[in-house]
Amino acid sequence: MSAVFLVMAAFLAGMVSFSSPCCLPLLPGYVAYIGGDPQYLNPRRTMVAAGLFVLGFGATFTALGASASWIGAAVLGNRPLLVQAAGLLVAAMGVATMLGAGIPGLATCP
Repeated sequence: MSAVFLVMAAFLAGMVSFSSPCCLPLLPGYVAYIGGDPQYLNPRRTMVAAGLFVLGFGATFTALGASASWIGAAVLGNRPLLVQAAGLLVAAMGVATMLGAGIPGLATCP
């Protein structure tokens, strides 16, 4: 594959992801942050603000992704124990239901 094709594909993917309902609400805040006060508007300030905005979002979502991966690895490492605990919880709920015992916080009807 040529580099031009890859750049165009990345640009198209970015445009599609930018137009998603998750990203569009961020646009006013982005434009307000980048634009700032019109009396202080200059190209250098705008580029610095855009770079800082992108770095902030990049750092935030990288940290979120890394922490989700870490939590997922911890859960997967303890999967047998978690499966047994979940089984015990389901069995306890079944026994409580058969005995007619109400479980505090789970009853929605008075």
